[in-house]
Amino acid sequence: MEKHISDLVKTIHDCKMTNTYKMSWCRSLVEWSVKNPNKNQVHFDELSPMIFKYYWNQSIFFNLNQGSNPLEKPTIHQIVLTEIDNYQDKFGNKPEVFSRIQNKIEIDIDSINICLRRYVSKLFDKDQKFYQLSSDGLSLELFHPELLVEYSDILFQLINYRWTRELEKINSSPRISKKVID
Repeated sequence: MEKHISDLVKTIHDCKMTNTYKMSWCRSLVEWSVKNPNKNQVHFDELSPMIFKYYWNQSIFFNLNQGSNPLEKPTIHQIVLTEIDNYQDKFGNKPEVFSRIQNKIEIDIDSINICLRRYVSKLFDKDQKFYQLSSDGLSLELFHPELLVEYSDILFQLINYRWTRELEKINSSPRISKKVID
């Protein structure tokens, strides 16, 4: 396996987590790379809607906590829960997947970007092995996006596994692994 990918696998497996931000972050980087295989420059504005989507689907259907403190939910999760409430006030309580309602809601991209810059991007890649943040901290250059694409199947499985492990620590819901898949 490529050293870059084995380092990423180790980071996914071993990183410290108090909430699921790092896995949503990593998943969005891999997903973005698959959708944009010939690019290596990504702005947080492109990652934030993906991260919102992950939390939307897990929250509206399964009400999964995303952090270890149930009284103080992670900020991005709070943003999603607020938008779910707004959506349900307008359109009723029937849960819908994000892809069906994305044009009916407003995502607070700026607030999500702030959280990603403050709590995730630097902490996930402390040694700058996988990407270089821009000077404003709102975009990055991926070092080997082609490897993220090539190994995306296994990376998605590993990310989902780690995300599931964290969710199982903080939720009592059954079959969490089936709820993490997008």
